[in-house]
Amino acid sequence: MVPASRAALLIPCLFAMSACLGATAPVCPAPPRAPVADAMVDVGGGLSVHVHCMGSGEPTVILEAGAGTDGSAWQLVQPEIARLTRACVYDRAGAGYSESPARPRDVGQIVRELHTLLANGNLAGPYVLVGHSIGGLYVRLYAVEYPGDVAGMVLVDASSEDQDLRMWSLEPPEVLAAMDDPSDREGVRLDAKRAAMARLRGANRSLGDRPLVVLTAGLQSDEPGVSPELRARESQVWNAMQAELPRLSSNSAHVVAARSHHFIQLEAPELVVAGVREVVDAVRTHGRVDAAKLTALAAPPAPPLATLAPRPTAAPGPIAGVTPVQGDFRRKDFVFTSGETLPELRIHYMTLGTARRDASGHVTNAVLIMHGTTGSGQQFARKQFADVLFGPGQALDLQRYYVILPDDIGHGDSSKPSDGLRARFPHYGYVDMVEAEHALVVDGLGVDHLALVMGTSMGCMHSWLWAETWPSAMDAVMALACLPVPIAGRNREWRRMLIDGIEQDPEWSGGEYTKEPRAALLSAGHLLGLAGSAPMADQKRLPTRDAADKDVEESERRFASTHDANDVLYAVAASRDYDPSADLEKITAPLLLVNSADDFINPPELRIAEREIKRVKHGRFLLIGASESTRGHGTHTWGTFWQKDLRALLAATARK
Repeated sequence: MVPASRAALLIPCLFAMSACLGATAPVCPAPPRAPVADAMVDVGGGLSVHVHCMGSGEPTVILEAGAGTDGSAWQLVQPEIARLTRACVYDRAGAGYSESPARPRDVGQIVRELHTLLANGNLAGPYVLVGHSIGGLYVRLYAVEYPGDVAGMVLVDASSEDQDLRMWSLEPPEVLAAMDDPSDREGVRLDAKRAAMARLRGANRSLGDRPLVVLTAGLQSDEPGVSPELRARESQVWNAMQAELPRLSSNSAHVVAARSHHFIQLEAPELVVAGVREVVDAVRTHGRVDAAKLTALAAPPAPPLATLAPRPTAAPGPIAGVTPVQGDFRRKDFVFTSGETLPELRIHYMTLGTARRDASGHVTNAVLIMHGTTGSGQQFARKQFADVLFGPGQALDLQRYYVILPDDIGHGDSSKPSDGLRARFPHYGYVDMVEAEHALVVDGLGVDHLALVMGTSMGCMHSWLWAETWPSAMDAVMALACLPVPIAGRNREWRRMLIDGIEQDPEWSGGEYTKEPRAALLSAGHLLGLAGSAPMADQKRLPTRDAADKDVEESERRFASTHDANDVLYAVAASRDYDPSADLEKITAPLLLVNSADDFINPPELRIAEREIKRVKHGRFLLIGASESTRGHGTHTWGTFWQKDLRALLAATARK
């Protein structure tokens, strides 16, 4: 969760840590420590700064404190790190025992003074830099200016280079004025911090494959005079920025300290020590950081509110005369592309029919069908799908095929925000969802080859990712209602409108609501309904104003009673990483893309499908004409319109 954004960054530590008096009784910063026999090191400009080192070995760990604090903020962490390697804390000029600088000054001076300190203090590299709060911004700027010095990094609820644009922009002018304290003892004014953030935005920020651990606070600190609405909005923005930090390195881990406020090094010091240990070990062995070792130390969240307990899902009845087999596939310590982790990811699924195996034990008749946004595998039990496709002699005859129907991450009975983590749930994307589907199929069900990969809407997009990522793992692909390009244009606009409609509802409270935010759900339901509408069919079905109004009212009631705002928000936002466009030539299985002419989400006038399908070696595009019978985007689930084409695809790709 967001730290006290003004206090933690810009005013003295004791005020920032007022939340330490709460029920969790974390350890709070101690009074200034007594002088020790350390060193005062000349850093130029007539300044000397205080440094205190413990332990021995390489790499050297440098601990950078946040604003308003000094090296004492690391007092619970440094001795433990010193058991592993050399660990050094220092007080920036103007803080702790260091001399006071001339004011004002810029962040570039702080970075240069750290570099001079390391040289003049004979503190040999390579260095693992550990930065808390705005100290995280400082160590990242150090890595930009002196990249050869930095072997790894740990960011402890660290500031982002976008903080001025995305968080400070929320503040009223009088609050910003109060944040710009001319008496700041380090002499760094608000404009200097803005300049540092702009400098970082314009730099090459990548750490490559250097190990990185990102630790994020799971609890929000109260701030006197800050409204709950603003605090909730800040929380949402902070969490989003935290989720982006692991992308700085291809060798990263992200862990949320579920019961810690902003000062994780004081409330959960063992987690910070473990994070440093992971990076130090990875530097020494040229290995990977292991999020699983850190996840166990992040205390589990408090139990969810009873009103937000997952809604039970009724056991499905027979489908086309076949009783589904339900199950849960569980993957320990699942690492998301954001670097976030879950101690256990649960993927719920149903199967229909019987798996048949060849002489080598390989399943030969498996079909994977993936659902759309906010849906679940149970949507394929509806008559317009099941009664047309699953019966005897039909295209997906369950006496012949073994059909796998997963609930994706964030959907149905699989792991999702409403299970209890709410807005602390990992920010999953389509790549994560497809990885989990693949793990279910291969590791959970023991299927290493599929006769057909098929998906509708979101599942359609997943089909493209399957076909590119594991091109030899399927005989055929049926993609219904999507395009093989990134989400953009109107398709992105309505999704962003939905996201903003949820996040800007005051009752959403940064995802920590105690009752479902009605306005947020109404906004989401309206946009999803509009996106899935069918103009000709709706005009026929709703010929009067009263009929249309009644349909809206019933839809509002139904949607609000069956959906959770966080679940919807996460599901719609997950499309952000979808982009199969670069690798269409990698697809080798015959692929049939089916769209409908009355689809609001994939309008045919863009002619994207016709252009891109030419890049697929065995690709074909089918556009279903609009009529009073088609269902707009939802035509993807009405098998009557495309079942003959599916039958032909299966016949052409059947193994002899």
